[in-house]
Amino acid sequence: DHDLGHDQPFAQLDAHNRDGLWSQHVVDIHEAVADGLPRDIEELRAGLNDDELWRQEYELAWLDEASAWLSFDLINRMEDPAAGDPERTGGRLTVIGNDIGRRRDLWVAWVLEVVGDVAWTREVVELRNATFRKQDAALDALVRRYRPAAVWMDQTGMGEKPVEDAVRRYGASVVTGCIFSAPRRLDLATALRTRAQDRRLRIPAGDRALRADLHAVKRMAGQTGTPRLVVDDAAGEAGSHADRFWALALACGALEGRASAFGYRPVRAADPAGPDDDDDIDDDGPDDGDGRRADPWGDYGSAAADWRAV
Repeated sequence: DHDLGHDQPFAQLDAHNRDGLWSQHVVDIHEAVADGLPRDIEELRAGLNDDELWRQEYELAWLDEASAWLSFDLINRMEDPAAGDPERTGGRLTVIGNDIGRRRDLWVAWVLEVVGDVAWTREVVELRNATFRKQDAALDALVRRYRPAAVWMDQTGMGEKPVEDAVRRYGASVVTGCIFSAPRRLDLATALRTRAQDRRLRIPAGDRALRADLHAVKRMAGQTGTPRLVVDDAAGEAGSHADRFWALALACGALEGRASAFGYRPVRAADPAGPDDDDDIDDDGPDDGDGRRADPWGDYGSAAADWRAV
């Protein structure tokens, strides 16, 4: 079983064998190789690149799933080979979640598109140790490509300036900055898990680093009884501090929050008249200097060129 946590049936069966009703035999990879199994342990270990999965699959360690905000079973159910392919984009309602990181952590932008009632991952962009200029350029490219209804960004700490800059470029009707207080973290994580439990979320399959990141957020009991979310120290082994988790959570929050309050439909691309000026779009972008509000998409074309509120 790929997900032998302490809450799994086989683990419970093992735990209740106190009277020795059956014989138990455990042979991990080390004992198997010592007994003659022709395998190179170092080669196997290097190919796996996931300490938690190594301990589970090859050293027969039970995984404690009880505290994981997203269990491996739940992560398995979200995975789909068709997720993560930008070519499958269909011009539907799209949002972006953006977790900000500069040196130690990743910068991650997660794009979700709603098909029916299911949010499909269209693209995940990761940057490490990238300048803020490169981060802005990466976000600009995603905005041009997907014309998102909402961009939710991590505004905590160093995120203040990227959020301010994004509001100036795309408008406050599109960009929402999220300061990661404990209640806000819980709200975002709950939006993610609820979609996962309802089978309304699809993520790329077969990405071990992504799986480890999504599994790294743990639920701890707070002093008042309210759940407190912490990141497992092992998350660093996936090259992240649950940054992928929080980018996805921000995207899910955008769907459950601002984006769900609007209905969107694509404007016909062949319309020679272009976008009308019937004030369909929230007009709270930056002032362009002549008393009028500038296009909230800045240099990225009219927001109404692809989406118009109905």
